[in-house]
Amino acid sequence: VISCLNSHDVNIDSLKNSINDHLSKTTIQRSDIKKQVQPTLGFQRVLQRSVFHIQSQGKGVVKPINILVAIFSEKECHSVYLLNKNGLSKSPVVFNIPDKVIDSGVKNLFIRLRNDNSYPYANIFLIASLRAGEDLLTQDTLEYAMANPDGSWKGKGFSEIKESKLWWKEGVVFPKMRPISIAISQAVRNNGRAKGILSLKGIEAIGISIEDK
Repeated sequence: VISCLNSHDVNIDSLKNSINDHLSKTTIQRSDIKKQVQPTLGFQRVLQRSVFHIQSQGKGVVKPINILVAIFSEKECHSVYLLNKNGLSKSPVVFNIPDKVIDSGVKNLFIRLRNDNSYPYANIFLIASLRAGEDLLTQDTLEYAMANPDGSWKGKGFSEIKESKLWWKEGVVFPKMRPISIAISQAVRNNGRAKGILSLKGIEAIGISIEDK
């Protein structure tokens, strides 16, 4: 897990401090030490998702890295907010797609982004790739507008967090080869500079949705 976080340019010390600060402010003290502590529904979903992913890949042991990946599928999760606090890295975020999502039907693929007011650009460049087993099926460099001409965000949401549903591919038929995975990374660079930005601030979360055509 530490190696994964380091590869995504996550500040480990800052993450630890943020987690400790959040727990100190939100953890409810037990009033009855004899009463058994119950896990939250979100915690149970993360564990169940981890087990499902491992079983779908024909493996038998859930490792900490599998739990970390499963956390990112939780909506409105403060853990995801903290993990993304340092911004979206150039290193790809990889999604392993369960078989039940990619049946024999024709699908449309979307990328979902959540940004806040600290995002400094009116657009975003992403690199999205689709793999089946070891085979690269497609890789696209995509540009999306994030803001309207008046400076307001295009995404939906009542708070400063806006969610955008970005069109990627239409009419996709997944091959029988497994596993199917999707990788997304950012490719934003400042004008006049060849080197891309290592860590993109203001992107709170990134995900995908696969929908019937």
